[in-house]
Amino acid sequence: MPNFNPGLTDYYLEAKEDQAPTVTASVSDNGIATVIPSVREGDPVRVVVKAENGDILGEYRLHFTKDKDLLASKPVVAVKSSRLVAKGHTLELPAKVPVYFTGKDGYEVKDLAVEWDEVPAENLANAGEFTVRGRVLGTDLTAEVAVRVTDKLGENLSDNPDFR
Repeated sequence: MPNFNPGLTDYYLEAKEDQAPTVTASVSDNGIATVIPSVREGDPVRVVVKAENGDILGEYRLHFTKDKDLLASKPVVAVKSSRLVAKGHTLELPAKVPVYFTGKDGYEVKDLAVEWDEVPAENLANAGEFTVRGRVLGTDLTAEVAVRVTDKLGENLSDNPDFR
């Protein structure tokens, strides 16, 4: 499906006149996808994704609609974040980032999965600052994390170190 993101569970797709949608699904890495058709008009088609061992990995709902407001909801911007990490330590990047979507009455925020660019080891070896960028899956948005590497974690940096 174009614009798929595993962090987004509800998709709004344009309904065609006098035509029931045909939905098929497949999963990589020996996973299993089950398509559950809608029972009543207006109900979503559900796609349940399982791992090879049967564990449920996710459930996605495909809403076929003519509602222009629902169809117009689009991702606008990924929220930027920051991390402070000690020199030589591992940088933990979030698997998902908040993304603002246009909504009927303003903005909605949804957490979407990100594929981060590789962080060179030398970036974490010395004190300094850099930005890590990533691709928000299923969108054309870029996520950013501003990283500050410090060698002063745990030190009292106050101008008045005796202050209590």
